[in-house]
Order: sequence, then structure tokens, then C-alpha cells
Amino acid sequence: MADENDGNLFTPERSQRQGEAERVVLTHREMPPPMVVDYEDLQPDEDWPDRRRTDIGARSSRMPAQTKNILFLAVLIALNLINYMDRFTVASILIDIQTYYKIQDSDGGLIVTTFVFCYMIAAPIFGYLGDRYNRKFVVSIGLVLWILAVFLSSVSGSFRVFLISRAIVGVGEAAYSTVAPTIISDLFSGDQRSRVLMLFFAALPVGSGLGYIVGASVTYWTGYWQWGLRVTPIIGIIFLIIIVFAFEDPVRGHADHAHLRKTSYKEDVLSLGRIPTYIYTTLGFTSVVFVTGSLSWWTPACAAHAWGMIHGMDKVPPEIKASVAETFGVLSCIGGLIGVVFGSLLARKWQKGLGPITANPRADPLVCGFGSLFAVPTMWLALFTVGKWMPLGYLFVFLTIIMVVLNFAITTDIILYVTTPNRRATAIAIQTLTAHLLGDATSPYVIGLLSDAIRGNVETSAASFQALQYALYLPNAVLVLGGVFYFLASNHVEKDREKNSMLMHDLNPPTILDYYDDDMGAGNRSMGSGTTATTSAPASGVTPPAFVVP
Repeated sequence: MADENDGNLFTPERSQRQGEAERVVLTHREMPPPMVVDYEDLQPDEDWPDRRRTDIGARSSRMPAQTKNILFLAVLIALNLINYMDRFTVASILIDIQTYYKIQDSDGGLIVTTFVFCYMIAAPIFGYLGDRYNRKFVVSIGLVLWILAVFLSSVSGSFRVFLISRAIVGVGEAAYSTVAPTIISDLFSGDQRSRVLMLFFAALPVGSGLGYIVGASVTYWTGYWQWGLRVTPIIGIIFLIIIVFAFEDPVRGHADHAHLRKTSYKEDVLSLGRIPTYIYTTLGFTSVVFVTGSLSWWTPACAAHAWGMIHGMDKVPPEIKASVAETFGVLSCIGGLIGVVFGSLLARKWQKGLGPITANPRADPLVCGFGSLFAVPTMWLALFTVGKWMPLGYLFVFLTIIMVVLNFAITTDIILYVTTPNRRATAIAIQTLTAHLLGDATSPYVIGLLSDAIRGNVETSAASFQALQYALYLPNAVLVLGGVFYFLASNHVEKDREKNSMLMHDLNPPTILDYYDDDMGAGNRSMGSGTTATTSAPASGVTPPAFVVP
């Protein structure tokens, strides 16, 4: 009998005590290691040991898994960088695009609004796919769409075609931006995950800065703004080939050693709605995105008009526009990098204790909240001084950038540790939808409308600068809301993190049984259709405590 049951996952052992009814004790003898559980392989069978995956390097013995994970991370960071390069290349050449298509500020804001609207609509779709299908191919499909659409936007002869192409760019970026952080979460865990997320999101300000620099420089060198748009898709083709042929999709929950079970999309969404930290963090991030969207889009144009006002010129020379865009690119690059790194390091140090400051497990949302509030005075001073003495204005722009990006990596880290691995893509997608719908999908267009209304029919540099200056005071006030929401999140983050850890590791015995069969009922303790509790599983040599089934 012992030999017959050696390969069984659960072995029934009958024990009879005098005066007591017989009961069945299920001894959890040979549970498969948590790190190899894949939610797609929920029903164990005889072929299960051969079908399981361990990590992205499991099929290749030529390279250690950790090395391949790091290389995969490097490619994801590079893709994140060129995505933001493309997005802010358009911002750096906005005045040239407006001149080429003969459009006003409101139409200029409509470019980014169209892009972000399609980006946010596509995000939940790719979030659903990213939680259920091979993420490598989801990312690859998005990259193909992105590359083709960027090329199309550089050859379009009409503003309508240009808008359509930028809309498709948004769809392509949604696939990557939604799924990539979940891949990282399955390659690394704990403090290591926080560090790599810091590096991943450091690509955002660096890419944004490079977008301003490359877009303005290439446009100035070639004399055509279209060539400024063609740099990033060429680089993207190289990384697309690497993604398709060099890497595999890691197992969901691998890094967290998590037990996962199948859930419906409705269950996922309802579950996320019951996590206060997730709700408040999403609202705080949305407030910050409203600000960063309007600033990143309109600051170069505002600064160029400020230069024209200071020098008494209504038509700003091309070399000045390029210089202003390059300056803002450098400020975004350096300030953003400092902000992302400083914010992540400060949060990690504060969690463990920072000098005389005691350890605070609520440090993550608190750092985000303080960053939003500290950006309020620096942004106001930037808008007030840039039209009087531009170097001083640039200094406050630099400080504002540092403050508003403190939360970028931290916010994603919070989402990853308060949600289960099989819901993370959906969580990021819903946050993306909310942040862009109420954030940078609307803010550039709203600022453009306000600017046009304030300026009227006056086309001077002074009128254009003052109109944008007054319009940009609106996002300055929104920063206060961001700080409030992050502080509210700090009241719940400890409890939500602990709940998620318990859920992932099946600390409740019924949850472990439910993992193997969602349909297991009180009167039917089967492991699936036609399979009893003696279904075969790989031997592990581990004998945890028994689970008693009454």
C-alpha cells in the first residue's frame, strides 16, 4: 500500500478510535514547490511534472536563470526608455507640428489627448490578456503596432491622419506599459524588486528628456520635424527581435512563491475594489499624472514664449526653440532620474529606519504624499519666475520635476505588493485607465482650451506666455489632492499588504484545497473532473503538517 501511494499528492490514512466515528485525515505529503505553480496548470495530472515551468531560463541551460532575468530586465528598461522618448519627441517639436498643420493650442493639446485616450482604453484589454496569456507575445504585438504607427505619423500629410496614427501608438504602448511591470514582478521579489522597479521607472524621465533632446536636435539638423519621429521605431525593431527570439514568459507568482487559482475578470475587478490602499494610491497617482501630463506637454512651448517676451520677439527663432526643448530635456532627464532614485531609496530607508527616524512600514505612500505637497510651491515659483529670469525659472522647474516623480516607482511597487500575481496586470491596467482618463488624457487639452480662451486673438509672445502661465496654475492646485490621497493610502497599507501575503501563500487550509479545485464542495473532496484526492504529483520529499477534512 505504501508503494502504491508514493506518487500521490494526498494520501488518505484511516484511523479508528474506540467510541469515535471513523474520519479521514489527508496528509499533505508531497506538495509541489510553490515557485513552480502556474495558474494555467491548475488541474494536476500524470503529465504535470513534465509540463511545469520554473522560470524564463528553464528551457535553456546555456545561461544561468538569474543572468537571463537581468538581461530581460535590461531589454524591458530600454523599451520603456524609447517609448517615452517617442512620446516626448512630439512635445519637443510641438510648435513645428502646429505650424505645419496650421493648428491652435487646443488642437495641439488634442494630439496628446487622442494618444492617451486610446492608451487608457486599450490598457484594460491588455491587462486582461496579460493576466491570462503569454505576456511575451502580448508585448510583441504591442511593439509591432507601436513601430508601424510611429512611422505612419512621420509621413502623414493631414492632421487627421496624424491624430489616427498617434491613437494607434497609444494602443501599442498600452500593451507594453501594462504588462512589463508584471513580468518584472515575476523575475524579482522583495527589496530586489523595489530596486529593479526604481531602475525601470528611471527610464521614464531619462526617456522623456532624451525625447526632448533627440526630437529637437534631429529636427534642427535635418530641417524636418518628421525625422525627429523616426529615431525611436528604428531602435524598437531591434528590441522587438530580441524579445521574440531570446526570452520566455516567466511563471506568474514565481518570485513570490505564490499559490494561484483561476478567477474571473469580474472577481479580479471586485477584489481590487476592496483594497483601500489600491484605491487611494490610484487616485493620488491620477492627480500627479494630471500635473505631469500638462507640464511635460506645455512647458517647452511656455518657456519658448517666455524667451520671446523677454527679448521682444513674437516669432521665436528655430534655434531658440531647439535650445529651450533641449534644456527642458536635460532638466527632465537629470531631475527625473534624481527624483525616481531618491524617492525609492528614501522610502526603503524609511521603512527600515533612517538615522534618528524610527522605522515606518507606511513609508511608501508617505513619501509619495510629501513629494506631491512639496511640488506645489516649487511649481508656482517656476511659473512666476520663468518669464522674468529664465535661469531661475529653470531651477524651480528642476525642483518640481524631482518632487512630482518621487512616486513613480513607489506607486507601482505598492500595487504589486497589495495584489496577487494573477491580478497584477489587471490592477495596473485599471490604474492606467483611471490615471489617464482623469489625468494626462484631459489635462493638456484643458490647458490648451484655457490658454486659447485667456489669450483670445492676440498672437504675441507675451500674450501666449501669460495665457499658458495662468492656465498652468490649475494643475498646480491639483497637486494638493494628490498628497491627500497618498496620505489616506498610508492609513491602510500595512493591513492590505499583510492580507495579500496571507492570500498568496495560502495560510488558510481551505484556500489550499480551493487552489487545486475551484469546484470542490463540502460533499465532494475531489481534485477535479474524475480525479480523486490521490492524483499523482511530483515527489518533493517534504512532509508539511496534515490538513484535516471533517
